[in-house]
Amino acid sequence: MGVRRAGQEDEDQAGGAGLRRSRAGEEEAVIGLVLAAGVGKRLAPLTEDRPKGLIELGGRSLLARLLDGLQAAGVDETVLVVGYRAEMIQATLGASHHGMPLRYLVNPDYEKGPRLSLWTGREAFQRDEVVLADGDVLFAPTLLDRVVQARAPNAFLGSPGFLDTGEEMILYTASAPPGSDRVVAIRRGVAGPPAAPFDRRAEWVGFVKVSRDAGPDVAAVIDDMVRNGRGEGDYEVALDLILPRHPFAACWTEELPWIEIDFPQDLQAAETEVLPRIERLPPR
Repeated sequence: MGVRRAGQEDEDQAGGAGLRRSRAGEEEAVIGLVLAAGVGKRLAPLTEDRPKGLIELGGRSLLARLLDGLQAAGVDETVLVVGYRAEMIQATLGASHHGMPLRYLVNPDYEKGPRLSLWTGREAFQRDEVVLADGDVLFAPTLLDRVVQARAPNAFLGSPGFLDTGEEMILYTASAPPGSDRVVAIRRGVAGPPAAPFDRRAEWVGFVKVSRDAGPDVAAVIDDMVRNGRGEGDYEVALDLILPRHPFAACWTEELPWIEIDFPQDLQAAETEVLPRIERLPPR
């Protein structure tokens, strides 16, 4: 079975018994969109023979753990945008995960950054609710429940207590109306604060739920950026640009552990600190 390239017609039928919602007489699916195309050069030599998402912790790869979480949270189908070692990922994960269908799209220009990966998967936003996820996060499984099952139609997952090095992707939120946290900006810390008023900062975990109403705007913005020569760089810029038109809430990690794995020290912390905490959590 070959890996589909962006724009290639999919002949598989979506299945699963996830969180389907009815809208205007239609049945709306929840689609996972996983960005897993990058090389992970900062983890070399470990990533010289495998993509970062196939690094194993506790006997399971990062991508397998992510798919576990998406399937358990009620996602109906997951699309994986792959690039580096694409065939290895597909051969390892296969066509389904515990009954949840998997599809694959290839970003052939994966070395130019993740913005082109979001562009490769943009069609997912045209039809259904999407749970967008980075493929390099080790996390407590129920964190995805908080995103998928959030009452708000659009929701980011944030972690307020974080070490600010300037490289983190930061959520800026405002408490208005009282009792709710609305995301007013998302950007790297080095970019500085936004012009919009905010009262809280949190590191974005890499998971966001995008509604059927907001999704087409995400697709349109990322398409416009790529077609106008701005295809390299962080994809979160596209999410930031739609915030004035679509309200996004923030939900929080609170006590639950997670870590994004970019550097060897992250992997060490994942193995010695985060994974043991996850394994001590009660079953779902």
